[in-house]
Amino acid sequence: FEAGPIWERVDLIEELGRQHRLRLVAVVGPSDTQEQLDRLRSAGVAATVGEPVSEAELRAALARGQSAASSGEPADRSLRLLVAEDGEVNRQVLAGLLESGGHRVEMVGDGKAAVAAVANGTYDVALLDLELPGLGGIDAARQIREAEAGSRRRLQLVALTGHASAAVRQRCLEAGMDDFLVKPITAGRLHEALARAVAAAKVHLAVGGAGEGGERLIDWSVALRVCGGQVTLLQRLVEAAREEVPRLLRECRAGVTERDGDRLRRGAHTLKSTLGYFGAHELQQQAEELEGLSWGSGFAAWAALLERMEPPIAALVRELEAIPDWVGSGAQEEVRAS
Repeated sequence: FEAGPIWERVDLIEELGRQHRLRLVAVVGPSDTQEQLDRLRSAGVAATVGEPVSEAELRAALARGQSAASSGEPADRSLRLLVAEDGEVNRQVLAGLLESGGHRVEMVGDGKAAVAAVANGTYDVALLDLELPGLGGIDAARQIREAEAGSRRRLQLVALTGHASAAVRQRCLEAGMDDFLVKPITAGRLHEALARAVAAAKVHLAVGGAGEGGERLIDWSVALRVCGGQVTLLQRLVEAAREEVPRLLRECRAGVTERDGDRLRRGAHTLKSTLGYFGAHELQQQAEELEGLSWGSGFAAWAALLERMEPPIAALVRELEAIPDWVGSGAQEEVRAS
């Protein structure tokens, strides 16, 4: 449903969920505030999707809604957390919320101290304010990632920011951040971020050896966000993709061989969306290009582009096949060891 007309009818949302056991997905607009989103979630909305709605975003939101009943991967154990924040009010809020959840918290007041703490300590998650004095959170994240280079270790980094713009979020991701929280922090969103971090650490542990010997084609942070931080759902996505990607490649190859534009187009279209779930953006763009070419009769162009796509797609499938079945493998305790 569209959220706008019923912001003031939260009781209706609660009634729908309670009486009819519905899992609700709300379509929200760019002007909707974080407070409004929190109201929807607290009333029982399982997932939200922003306008304009893309096919991939809608599918992801529906998947999160479908899986909401089992809540996925709660951060239900005590975590050791590093918080880099210089604002006293924010420090008090974060310490209070985290310690009341049973977590152990170490506070630092600048980015240089955060980098030093990570180098000398062991943490499950680090929360870094972007506007730290001296070395900012983004530069601190870059230094932490540089120090991790060549090892299997990857500390989960969550950005704390007062800016919700797409540009700021992109800068965070490019610096190596895994997630972001927009201030003011609420208990619900903080808990969700920690749950996503625990899930991401489990995934990193599971895929640590996948794709070794070459550059990875799959961006597992993208895949995990698509799955709403739920490792169980990600496992199902991997299992489905192991079967579907080779089948779609065969469909595209048959379309080229038979000079059947409709068949090629169907295969390329579905392949495009499937690759998007795994953050394989270059291959996704090539699949989109192949879909566009299928409308014409340039058979040689079809064959040339597909031939260029086949080796990296085969490598991506090998990455998928190298992933162990980590669900139920006791990885909850292994997160700390990673």
